[in-house]
Amino acid sequence: SRALHVAVAVGTPTVALFAVSGPAASGPAYDFDKHIVIHRPASVSGVRSKTDDERWMARITPEEVFDAVMQQLACTRKAHHG
Repeated sequence: SRALHVAVAVGTPTVALFAVSGPAASGPAYDFDKHIVIHRPASVSGVRSKTDDERWMARITPEEVFDAVMQQLACTRKAHHG
């Protein structure tokens, strides 16, 4: 998404979710220590359209996202408070 690209460009830590498209093509390309990528690639051949994203994105659980966000917040707090 555009928001992910802007956040990465200005150095904001992110949690990036990928299903149909892969992070290698459109994910954070640098500062890997600042970004958490959750990737659940489509396992059915022929699923390559972003219109299929909703079905495949649902394989990423809210708990996974919550844990990643909490990890980012902990790292951010640690960096700011030494």
